[in-house]
Amino acid sequence: MVVLNKKLIFITIMVLFLSSTLLVATVDPAWYNINFTFDDWLTQGDTDLADTPLTNMYLGHFDINRASGYQNTSSWKNSDKIWGPEESNLTFVLTTTSPRARLEHIGKQNTNINMSYEVNIGGTSHSITEPQNVKTATMNYYLGSNIYINVAKLPTPLTDWRGSYTSFLTFQIYAEYGTNNQVLLKEFTYTVKVCIRKESEPVITNLTINKYPSAENINIKNLQQGGPYLTVGSVEFWSNDTYSTNAYSLKISPKINPLLGDFTFVHANSPSSFTYKVHVPGRTTPTDKQFTVPVPTPASGLAWSDFIEIAISGVYTPTILPVGEYTSTIVIELVSGY
Repeated sequence: MVVLNKKLIFITIMVLFLSSTLLVATVDPAWYNINFTFDDWLTQGDTDLADTPLTNMYLGHFDINRASGYQNTSSWKNSDKIWGPEESNLTFVLTTTSPRARLEHIGKQNTNINMSYEVNIGGTSHSITEPQNVKTATMNYYLGSNIYINVAKLPTPLTDWRGSYTSFLTFQIYAEYGTNNQVLLKEFTYTVKVCIRKESEPVITNLTINKYPSAENINIKNLQQGGPYLTVGSVEFWSNDTYSTNAYSLKISPKINPLLGDFTFVHANSPSSFTYKVHVPGRTTPTDKQFTVPVPTPASGLAWSDFIEIAISGVYTPTILPVGEYTSTIVIELVSGY
């Protein structure tokens, strides 16, 4: 008889324990309506950061509401039926690329561009740059926000950074985060795929050098006694490289000892020589040394182009020079990223 009583007591305690557990059910994701929307213009890979504003680029939106009819769910009926802190205090765990938010080149390791995600959570704006951020907010009846991205200043020269880039921002939304009753309500990942001048789009650059007939059979005495200079040629430059943050210049040098030497005419059959000066009319002053002419930066999205003429002047000749033919070569180089 004693044994039966012990079994009866044990069963009674188990029933009471199970009943009390049902009355304190944890938060149920079915009580919430959580939606994420995104604008796919930053996911197609054809948005070129060289042409697009780099700040506050709209990525998407999220909305959190109490689900319609949540009161009719069995989990709510078995809870305390009070919408309190457990249900309204939400925690956002936001994860992005490691070791920080950045655009990572697809195909080139260690080629990254720093950026940040901007999210407003519970009335507070957050700049998401670290690989994981934990933010809290009170939902009440509704909570929502737009998501933006900001890209740091693009590196230069951009020709070294061509290609496709990707990044992501993952949202995890929890109720009772960090407790034994922690519940993941929703998880969503925003992906970003953009480019800097797709590598399939080749850069075409033309540099045309034209020697004028006046560069042949120059009469030095007439040049010295005549006008201030003689125009001997021209240079025309064009490129479809539309990076407004790049830079081009035209370097004009003597062929002999280009870094330190003078522009010099040299006799064809002897070591005799004499110097002269070179300049670009309207752009530079005459000089006997190497010089550089910056190409004007085009308006955003337009091709690079320039046209200059090369002129010589300031001829210096010793008192006595051997009669004969003298030649000189002017070297013209296109330089990117000066």
